[in-house]
Amino acid sequence: MLWESPFLIPHQSLKRKLEPIITEGGFHLSNLEKISRILRQFDKATDTQLIHHPRIIEHRVRTWITSDGIEDSFFIETEIDARGPTNIVRGLDYSVEYITIGESDVKVAVLRTNMDNRFTFAPFLIDLLELGLHDIDADILTTVVKWKAQWELSIGALNDSQQLGLFGELQILNGQLQEGRTEIIDYWKGPLTKGNLHDFKNENHRVEVKATLHKPPRVRISNLEQLAPIPGIDLHLVVLEISVVCEDTGENVFSLPDLIDSIRSKIDAKPD
Repeated sequence: MLWESPFLIPHQSLKRKLEPIITEGGFHLSNLEKISRILRQFDKATDTQLIHHPRIIEHRVRTWITSDGIEDSFFIETEIDARGPTNIVRGLDYSVEYITIGESDVKVAVLRTNMDNRFTFAPFLIDLLELGLHDIDADILTTVVKWKAQWELSIGALNDSQQLGLFGELQILNGQLQEGRTEIIDYWKGPLTKGNLHDFKNENHRVEVKATLHKPPRVRISNLEQLAPIPGIDLHLVVLEISVVCEDTGENVFSLPDLIDSIRSKIDAKPD
């Protein structure tokens, strides 16, 4: 079954011509900045109904992203045989189809997912682009294997404990960005990074963030290695006492989406 969209035009079934928008991009960005730029391009594609070229990482293969407000798509120019859509991991489909860009019909490999998965799709695409796209099938498979657990997680809602933990990490990130310490972007490891015991780390410091709703605050350490001394490294445990509502008004103080928007606005405002 073909995916119907005003942006994706099957070969010999011209419905609308698209002019690609080539956006400026740098090749010396932190991963968080790259992700932010791709998220902005998806937002623009949703608002303006135009294809945007994700010039985030230097590569020779032409690529595009677009969104119809329901599904986000990533296009990679290819010579491999056309094929119908296949679900390659939960929430992500892969096909090879023809689209029309400007005056040309272009055969592209297509990765497509619901726009609700955008915060998984954007970093997934960063990892895929970094492989160079010399062998598209192999590069997609490699990236899917790496990201399979995160795709499975992204389809289901975070439980209360996971949301609280993420909120605590983002509070630290947001506060540091507010103070102008943009290097914190590179130190944050995030909940999707495997093999890291601590939420923030650089050469000399490790920071583990624990958020709690308890008064007085108390936290649970699930892995004692998080508190084990590391020779030559300063280890910090930050405990945040979180209030769900304002004690004076009873209203919600700051939601997780609000916090994410605040961080994105600070990253967007950061000079290149």
